[in-house]
Order: sequence, then C-alpha cells, then structure tokens
Amino acid sequence: MANAAGVGAVALIDQLRNRTRDLHEGLELDLDWERRMATLKGYTRLLARWWGFHAVFEPLLETKPPFVGLDGRGKLHLIERDLHHLGFSPDAIAALPRIEALTFLSDRASMVGAMYVVEGSTLGGQVISRHVRHLHGPEISDGACAYFLGYGKAATAPMWRAFQDRLLGIESSSHDAVVTGARQTFQTLRDWLPR
Repeated sequence: MANAAGVGAVALIDQLRNRTRDLHEGLELDLDWERRMATLKGYTRLLARWWGFHAVFEPLLETKPPFVGLDGRGKLHLIERDLHHLGFSPDAIAALPRIEALTFLSDRASMVGAMYVVEGSTLGGQVISRHVRHLHGPEISDGACAYFLGYGKAATAPMWRAFQDRLLGIESSSHDAVVTGARQTFQTLRDWLPR
C-alpha cells in the first residue's frame, strides 16, 4: 500500500511539473527577475509585491487543515525583516498594496497546489539570493535577503522533500484539483508580481 501511495505522490509531482510548465516559464519571462533586481530599487519593489501576496496567502493558509498548514513555512515575517532593513517602517509595510482575495483557494486540494508553487519558489530563491547578494553586496548580505534565503542552504532541500512527502496523502481523485490550484496560483503571481 505504501508503495502505491509513493507512486501516486511521484505521479502528482510529475503532473504538477508538466501541467504548470507553461505558466511557470511565462512567470519567469514576465518577471525578468535578473533585470529587476539589478537595482536595489527594483529588488525592493519585488519584495513589496511578494509581501502583498503573502499578506493574503498566509492567513488564508492558516485556516486550512494541518496537512496544508504553514508548519514553519511562513515567509511573511522574512519579507518584513528585509523591508525593514531596507528602510520601511512597520506602518509603511502595512500600507503596501495587497493582492485581492484568493477566492480560488477554497479547498484542501487547491491549497496544496498553491503550496507547490510557493515551496517551489523557495527552491528558486536559493539561486536568486546568491545573485542578489553578489550584485548588491553587504547592504543585502547583512540583513535584507532573508526572504530569498528561505529556510537557508542546509534546510531548503529537506523542507522541499518533506512537502513532497505530504503529497502521499493526496488521493488520485484530487490530483486534477491540485494541479488547477497550482495553475491558478502561477497565473495570479504572473498577473501580480511583474507590476
């Protein structure tokens, strides 16, 4: 039985990867993160946009069953730390634009799909953090790159594997709904982040 569940999780990861590839690549193209982060202003603006997503996403996620809860995966406090280091007061952070309600995240399966996108971006953040710290040096390294560092070099891969292990609990009848949640999350980020 465990073997069958394991195969189901692998199949779900493959489905997620294959069926969201177009939106994932579109987001990377639209975002053009290397160009945006070439200046400290562009980097700060992107952090502010991520804050506007996480400020809505994380409270919503906390209302869901523990299976899909944050369990130490929250990033909002990391973005706030970065923005504070870059000169934002708590009031200025609280006044940043937020994404509209994420109404498509209405059930467990869609939330798992959204978590796939968010956790995947944490993996990518390891590459981005190195790039940003190389470009902007000590003013970033000394405290304004916590969000993209995520769980840190040693913990990020194990956290990703732990998330994949959670997919063992997703019934095959829910796979399409998980993929739909991931696709909608990618599209939402594609509409939100590049602005």
